[in-house]
Amino acid sequence: MKLSAKTQGPGLLLAGPPVWTLGPGHIRVWLWSLKAGKAMRERMSESLSGDERRRSRELKFDVHQRRFVAARAGLRKILANVLGESPEALVFSYSARGKPSLYDHEGPAGLRFNLSHSEDVAMLALSWGIEVGLDLEAEGEDQPSWEMAELAFNAVEIDWLNAHSTTDFSKAFLELWTLKEAVLKAEGSGLASGSENYSVIPGSSGCARVLGHPDGLERADWQARSLYPLEGFRAAIAWREHSGRSPQSMDRRISLQCLDWETSWEDSRLQP
Repeated sequence: MKLSAKTQGPGLLLAGPPVWTLGPGHIRVWLWSLKAGKAMRERMSESLSGDERRRSRELKFDVHQRRFVAARAGLRKILANVLGESPEALVFSYSARGKPSLYDHEGPAGLRFNLSHSEDVAMLALSWGIEVGLDLEAEGEDQPSWEMAELAFNAVEIDWLNAHSTTDFSKAFLELWTLKEAVLKAEGSGLASGSENYSVIPGSSGCARVLGHPDGLERADWQARSLYPLEGFRAAIAWREHSGRSPQSMDRRISLQCLDWETSWEDSRLQP
């Protein structure tokens, strides 16, 4: 399964062979398919740790095992190529809330990343020294409801949803959900944690305002924006802004790359 990305905003998609180099202050978003035949899946499994293979076997359904293996193998391959290491040599550590990081790259300038997957598609955001959060959701995977909204969002966000869901509740819900999940994942938590540190308000340009909660003060150090990587999918990315750049510079800092298993799996340490 080859992916052809469609993104909001010109210039986000990098065409041609994979670009493994990553400059300071930039964020690379990778996109790949989780569909893989038995032979490819076995080769992918070879790059995983014993704990990852155990976690895969514990999943009840084969489709979930396949997606887990392909997601973790893709994560390892991309990180290894950026670092010039082998995928199987990477060691992960985990925060108290379960957010992974690279064991040997945890300093202030270390490689930061965040993985999300939905159905048969995975996305990975990575950057040097910038905590990033990413969320990917398939449209129609779950039917949102007001009951779900009231559990996930605070009063400020519910007010936004009330004002913007009159014509398409599912679309407005998914936009808000992905943006808030991306912000909380960058923080190191997630919607499931029940964190109430922020309110996220989507904007008409795809960029969102991030407010403190409950004080309502603008958090100018946070940036968040919606992405439309594929037909039928919605995504969002968020990070803390340390360089003083404005939201108008986002498209110059984010690039999207597709990973094709058929042509790029053979060499785990490609040269840039």
